[in-house]
Amino acid sequence: MDNDSGSVFAIMSVGMWFGLFILVYVVQAVALMTIANKTGTENSWMAWIPILNVLLMLSIAGLDWWYILIMLIPCVGWLVVLYAWWLICEERGKPGWISLLQLVPCIGFFVPLYVAFVD
Repeated sequence: MDNDSGSVFAIMSVGMWFGLFILVYVVQAVALMTIANKTGTENSWMAWIPILNVLLMLSIAGLDWWYILIMLIPCVGWLVVLYAWWLICEERGKPGWISLLQLVPCIGFFVPLYVAFVD
């Protein structure tokens, strides 16, 4: 493989990962916005803006804004996120333990979609 084809491969690889990141971000934002709309939470548009989407998630869960500070603590932050999703699941009428499925690789991606679109 010569130098030019290696560069092309690298650019295509970075483009593919960037595209995948954008796809995941859009799907998760749509799910969070749908959950906000179905729970009657105001400002569902915040699902599209980083950091504000975390505040929206906390609002849906009924938690105060300062929980975002706890999320900044390594390892502890994931527990707060799981707790928030536990409350969100219950808010949508789903069992809270479904939030724990976010810890399972590949399956965790689908948890917000399940909570948002399965009634």
